[in-house]
Amino acid sequence: MKRRDFLKTCPAIIVGAGCSGRKYVSSSSHGLDKVVFEPITIKNLTIPNRIVFPAVTSKYADQEGYVTPKLIDFYKHVAKGGAGLSIVSATAIRKDGEFFHCGQRIDDDKYIDGLAQLMGVIKRNGSIPCIQLFHNKTEAPGELPVSEIEEIEESFAEAAYRAKTAGADMIEVHGAHGYLLSRFLSPLSNKRDDEYGGNTESRTRFFREILQRVRAKVGHDYPISCRINADEFVEGGLTLDESKYIAQILVEAGANVIDVSAGISADRAIPKKEYGRMCHAYLARGIKESVTVPVIAVGNILDLTDAEKVIRDGDADMAAMGRALVADPYLIEKTAQGKLSEIESCIQCRNCLSSMFESHLICSVNKNLS
Repeated sequence: MKRRDFLKTCPAIIVGAGCSGRKYVSSSSHGLDKVVFEPITIKNLTIPNRIVFPAVTSKYADQEGYVTPKLIDFYKHVAKGGAGLSIVSATAIRKDGEFFHCGQRIDDDKYIDGLAQLMGVIKRNGSIPCIQLFHNKTEAPGELPVSEIEEIEESFAEAAYRAKTAGADMIEVHGAHGYLLSRFLSPLSNKRDDEYGGNTESRTRFFREILQRVRAKVGHDYPISCRINADEFVEGGLTLDESKYIAQILVEAGANVIDVSAGISADRAIPKKEYGRMCHAYLARGIKESVTVPVIAVGNILDLTDAEKVIRDGDADMAAMGRALVADPYLIEKTAQGKLSEIESCIQCRNCLSSMFESHLICSVNKNLS
């Protein structure tokens, strides 16, 4: 029996309402016991449910990094469909740290108005807006002078302040997937012999100093998420054991959430179908056992049954669903209302990834994304 057909046979008998006022229908016989619809509070911020739309790159901004109507419409549907937390992806803190064209930028006050429109649309449609701050300077860690490290740290802090000014209720600092901060954390790529390289504490120094500067700009009560690799899946790279320690260090430095990803290759960062469902949940569990702040799990979480299992089993506090919500941004609402037959499920074709190299985010299932 197919997974969707099995779900159809489960009696939906428990009905409740979340913070947004949506009606939630869940199954007492198959584990949908409403835990995914429970709110969670981080600092003074209450997120209405445990589902996260992670930082999915769309390339829907314009050539100069400004927010466009297409970008706003994309996040409007994700928020309206029921995601508790919506993370706007890879927003460049400096021009020289862009990874691709047509990504959002936040390195100047001129971007605030557009981002404010985007944050407002997300809020008005029932989700909590977050901006992921991103830098991908191409130098290896050993080539970056300390003076430029300090400049980048201040750029992160200024970007965080702009994000807060624009109405983002949280920011996320991107330290995964082989980008600049990730390369500093990794023993494979960080061969520095000064205070920014060597042992684990030294390799986290850059990240820690960013968090300190960001906190000084945004205040004590503003939530900060850190995205890290729990395992790089390469010889000589980060493993879960060291990443547990890194997570503890980042929490001590001011992180309020750890967003647990993995891999420095696209096949791991955006897991293939053959890796199986919830393939990185065990990594989130390892980090969760090591820290006292909420943890987000990601990786082939394709429906609310997956999300429910990840949370109920104690792997994470929140579950990120990227490609599943790209395929059908109303998946959460449809599940909550018992309309499982109407869900357009992700087929894991990876067209969303391959399309990025040619133009912008395209989905084989969601024909509105073209």
